[in-house]
Amino acid sequence: MPGWQAAFPWLRAGTTLRGGTALRGGTTLRAKSTRRPSSDAVLADPDSARAARVWAGRRIPPECVRALANGGPWRSLVRSRQVHGAVVRVHAALSEGYVLAGDCDGHATRTPGVLLAVTLADCVPVFVADPVNRAVALLHAGWRGVAEGVVESGLTAMADAFGSDPADLWVHAGPSICGRCYEVGPEVFSALGLARPPAPAPLDLRAAALRRATAAGVPSANATSSDECTLCGDGRYFSHRGGDQGRHLAFLGIATGEGGDDGPVGDPSVGPTGDPSAGAGLCGQCAWSRKVETRRGSVFRLCLRHRADPSFSKYPSLPVLRCRGFEVER
Repeated sequence: MPGWQAAFPWLRAGTTLRGGTALRGGTTLRAKSTRRPSSDAVLADPDSARAARVWAGRRIPPECVRALANGGPWRSLVRSRQVHGAVVRVHAALSEGYVLAGDCDGHATRTPGVLLAVTLADCVPVFVADPVNRAVALLHAGWRGVAEGVVESGLTAMADAFGSDPADLWVHAGPSICGRCYEVGPEVFSALGLARPPAPAPLDLRAAALRRATAAGVPSANATSSDECTLCGDGRYFSHRGGDQGRHLAFLGIATGEGGDDGPVGDPSVGPTGDPSAGAGLCGQCAWSRKVETRRGSVFRLCLRHRADPSFSKYPSLPVLRCRGFEVER
């Protein structure tokens, strides 16, 4: 993720390599497993034969085990069974350790210590950062997912949960199969809304995903792409078309102690122009909130966490998502 670490020191983002030990993105993944009854032997050597038996059938890469070991900045690591669809799940307070979410192809959070992960072997990892609301999303984008709208779903999930404005977002398409190597049939072009060629032709899936992002409002200057190919590159990544059975891991999260917090951020008041994006905040327990629309058409979020936790404020600072007729007192 060239440039992201310097631009956004509060997050960690990158892609593991084929060996499972070297990493890009300036982050060292360490290991602490979650599956409680796994043994210390499994944690000490996630690549051992015993570990292979413990994790068999669960499709948990060793990198996921390493990422939670020895403390480190992560309390939870979440991934899912990927189904090449458009469902994106928002995660707030998660149980400690490894969390296998329901079937989906995207994850979003603004909770520090939650590491999002997707597995890949030619598909595009799409990284999304919102520096205004300190929120992130990570999407698994194969051609079916892009056609289904997984990129748009990710941006919508961030807008609904965190008040993210697409104009503030940064999107990066990570290492994947390149446009020269990815030859697909005419039906794939049609599914993506592109001009249908008369015969199979190469497709730049990263460019297709980024076009969806910019069409949804992300500035083109904020939409970047890796130039690394999982098939014709130097062999550092797994490639399904290259015959690999393995998968590499894309990861993204807000590190604890890096400027994030679990509570409300900023001032939720609507600015003089009626634009709620500036200074809008959202309760970190976003899973407990729901949209509310007033009779005048204003939309805001109401936190319901107080129902389970009486000590939690009934009306924490939450963003106004759409203002209709209210003015700021001067």
